Amino acid sequence: MNLPVLIRYISHTLHTFVRICSPDGQIQCAVCDVGGLEDTLIKQPDVYDFLLHRENTDLPIIKGINDTIAYVQFFVDSDCFLVGPVSFSSPLYPLHQLEHVIIDSQLKNHLSVFSYDHFCEVILFFYNVLAKEPLSEDEFISCNFVKSFSSDQLQQDFSDYLFERQESEQKHNPYDQECREQKSIEDGDIEQLKQSIAEDYSGSLDVLSHDSLRNFKNLCIVVITLASRSAIRGGMSPELSFSLSDNAIQRIEAENNLVQLEKMIREIEIQYAQMVNEIKKAQKGTLAHRKNPHMIKCKDYIFSHLHDKITMDDLAYETGCSPNYLSRLFKEHEGISPLQYILREKINRAKNLLVYSDYTYSEIATYLGFSSQSHLGKQFKKFTGYTLLEYRRNFMRQNP
Repeated sequence: MNLPVLIRYISHTLHTFVRICSPDGQIQCAVCDVGGLEDTLIKQPDVYDFLLHRENTDLPIIKGINDTIAYVQFFVDSDCFLVGPVSFSSPLYPLHQLEHVIIDSQLKNHLSVFSYDHFCEVILFFYNVLAKEPLSEDEFISCNFVKSFSSDQLQQDFSDYLFERQESEQKHNPYDQECREQKSIEDGDIEQLKQSIAEDYSGSLDVLSHDSLRNFKNLCIVVITLASRSAIRGGMSPELSFSLSDNAIQRIEAENNLVQLEKMIREIEIQYAQMVNEIKKAQKGTLAHRKNPHMIKCKDYIFSHLHDKITMDDLAYETGCSPNYLSRLFKEHEGISPLQYILREKINRAKNLLVYSDYTYSEIATYLGFSSQSHLGKQFKKFTGYTLLEYRRNFMRQNP
């Protein structure tokens, strides 16, 4: 193990100091090549004592400063490693935190800003290269963010909550209504979905937060999550379903009007049902109802690479199947060849961009991997009966 090279790599990756300290808390060496970066924090006695204090574990411990800056300390054999300071794009609330610390503005300006995920990935790499036993991300989170709850505490909380609901004779909305709602999406049955949504029933919606707006947003997220899974069971590509769900949740978080939120989630549920309905129509007379892992993997790959040129060799490599086998599989499950399926999906995406974006025809052709605008136009006309101009004029949404 070339430790100096590893330390310099970590320092360069996080643009900060990597220090080796003795077990009694004395800094033995420090590596950092960031010009002008002076760690004024560690020069403060209370910060120094906080950072070098050994916790009751050798695992990587995040030491937070005012929620936005952090160091990481861990031990391997007799060596103590201290990485930081590092700044984060959003507040971090580790278990080990020092607050009300004066932070020099010059230090703030010199620190690179990282997401927690990237920071975690680098620290785990550093620790796992040196340690005898590998540490998982879940274990890293547990020792830095999660306060431990005993099974007795959890059971007590549940018992209190259950008692309160029974005392007030509260009931949840009926499970069978939820099943009908989700089955409608899975079947692509729009009318049945509308009927199940309109059902009158006793019981109340869950309370997931004591803040009324936050509670309703949480319920909306639950509805969208259930709908996305139902749509996948109905034949929608998981990647497509998850993408629609992600976008819907972002819209939920941005909306603060309860009436608009109610309207939004119902429209998204109907959108899921409509998309499943279209998929089932396209697959009628095929074996699509029989789930095949190679087909699922192919469809997810196609969805994720729709802006690229996709070949049969790409699909074969992704699935580990021969091109001939995949061709037969697509014919059985979709009624068309893999390349026809790819072209159909690209045309569907082009239709979406023509209606909901201001991209030029040339830009859309480039984004979707067509050799030219005329190539896209020719294929688009073959599939839809419209030219690109005609489709945009007829179907483009007008701004209110």
